[in-house]
Amino acid sequence: MIPLRSRQTLVVIAAALTGAGLGLLGGKGRKQEDDAAGAESLQSRQVPVSHALVSEQTPRPALDDILAATGWQLFRSLGAFLPDATTDELAVLAEAWAYRVEKPRYPDLVWKLLLARWVELDPHEALSIEGRVNHYTVRGFCYETWIHLDYPAALASALGEEEPPYHRIISEVMKRDPQLGLTFLEKAPGLQRSLIEAWAIVDTDAAIAAMENCPPDMRSAALGYLIEALAASDKERALQLVDLMDSTERRHRATVEVVKEWLQQDAAAAGAYINRLSNGKTRSELFTEWVKLKAQDDPESTWEWARNLPLGNDRHLAIGLAAERLAGSDPEKLLALFEEVGWEYATYPLDKVSLVRYPGGGWQGTGSDGRMSRAVDLAIQSLAKEDPRAALEKLAQFPRVGSLHGRGDGWSGMIHVIAGEWFGRSPEEAMAWALTIPNPDRADPLARNMFRGSSDDNLEAAQRYLTSSPPGPATPYLGRRLISALAQDDPMGALNLTAQLDSIDALTNQRAYDVGADAYEDIARSWVRKDSLAMSEWAGGLAVGPRKDAVVNELVGYLMSGDAPDFEAAFQWAQQLSHGPRSGRDHRLEHAWSEWRRREPQVAEEALAVAEVSPELRQKLLAPPES
Repeated sequence: MIPLRSRQTLVVIAAALTGAGLGLLGGKGRKQEDDAAGAESLQSRQVPVSHALVSEQTPRPALDDILAATGWQLFRSLGAFLPDATTDELAVLAEAWAYRVEKPRYPDLVWKLLLARWVELDPHEALSIEGRVNHYTVRGFCYETWIHLDYPAALASALGEEEPPYHRIISEVMKRDPQLGLTFLEKAPGLQRSLIEAWAIVDTDAAIAAMENCPPDMRSAALGYLIEALAASDKERALQLVDLMDSTERRHRATVEVVKEWLQQDAAAAGAYINRLSNGKTRSELFTEWVKLKAQDDPESTWEWARNLPLGNDRHLAIGLAAERLAGSDPEKLLALFEEVGWEYATYPLDKVSLVRYPGGGWQGTGSDGRMSRAVDLAIQSLAKEDPRAALEKLAQFPRVGSLHGRGDGWSGMIHVIAGEWFGRSPEEAMAWALTIPNPDRADPLARNMFRGSSDDNLEAAQRYLTSSPPGPATPYLGRRLISALAQDDPMGALNLTAQLDSIDALTNQRAYDVGADAYEDIARSWVRKDSLAMSEWAGGLAVGPRKDAVVNELVGYLMSGDAPDFEAAFQWAQQLSHGPRSGRDHRLEHAWSEWRRREPQVAEEALAVAEVSPELRQKLLAPPES
């Protein structure tokens, strides 16, 4: 039979090791009864680890068994060995372990068990081994254990030390003699937090009253410690004390810390408290934490709950958080729910943006934070991997995006990405969809993204589809970008496609603009670098107009660039540009001739005399340079 006193010791130490709440490691302990009542109470409060340590059925191992044991077996065996161990046996173990255990922290579990028994048998001898274990926690741990077993003797010994271990004994002192504990503050100012936490548990009213007498520079910190201590057992009272703090920011942070812990313990009660708060930063932050917790467990129910909230920021935020959660777990369900509430709500979720006043002054909006946009983005991308047409149709329901009107946000960009990936897998299907885009202005960037980096086979498939389909509003833009993509490697093929589209009048948009001029520019830009002679022969045979202007501008720019520019040829070609306001004729002529004149002034001036240039430009070119 294990002696009652030893059982009590092991329960105390096991509680400390497992954080059971007796305060031996500086935590918030509960009041322990004295004498026989205390022993009986301790027996009834055995925690799982302590029960394993002192089990009546566990036979007491021999000393040699303890010396041979390692790991968890050593820890378990000590529980059966130590209650009847003598100081001589403890000394043998300490010597055998060379006063150290191979763990990252000393003393570790087995040392704490050994020390607890040593304190019970001879506390002064237990304290004396601190130097041999060579770790500062030995002394404090011994006093924490001793003061629970023999308060008067431990207190007298501790206060007789040159540097009393106030932090290790304050919890028990505040339970038995708060006035004595308060005197420790004069000798150990850093003790304030531990003292207040212990006092709050023993006599909450007295601790609160004492706050009024704290020096102003200590009151806020003391209140913070008291609130933290009370929060474990009485959230409502802890929150009442928050109002006594001297700054808005302190009140905010204290409230948030208490209520966040409350949410983990009783979300319904904490949520009711949050709903009673007035609008502001504190409520906004806590409401967010509350809804996150709800959405984490059941996003669909959170969505339904959020839909019934009054219109405004709470409703927006709650639906947004639920949407974020659903986007990762069930994107199809999320999209179905958005169809119920309407895509207008998904894109512009707030009827108005509320403002909250921040501690220290200043206002900041708490409305649109992009949560639902991100959630829908994730859901659409997930759907697009399986069914790009369905994903694009969903996007087409979004306000101002159904017409691909684009606002510079992420929606139109997402359409381009999805369409590009779709074109890579099934070019004909993607082209069929692209031709139905009602707003041709947005077809151009869409087509650019669709065809960029595409394979030759896909480009050929797109070419076949485009030339065999009736022209639509988007055809000129799709055609122009397809020509540009083909021109990168096959300028002649791109030119042939241009001719095919011209034959069905598919390169003129609804504003009567010849998109073919842009296509010719793309062809010329690629061709002139591959074969400038062939490209110049083609350019010379073109009829005057926007297409020839586009081609000649590319040729002139090419001739004036590089390590060996030919400004004479550039000047001659620039004269073939039309006289229209958009041709850039005068600019090209001025640039080419000025550079040519700087190198060969006489030849350049002779050429200008017979060149086809306007009188105004001729006068400008021949004017003396400004000093």
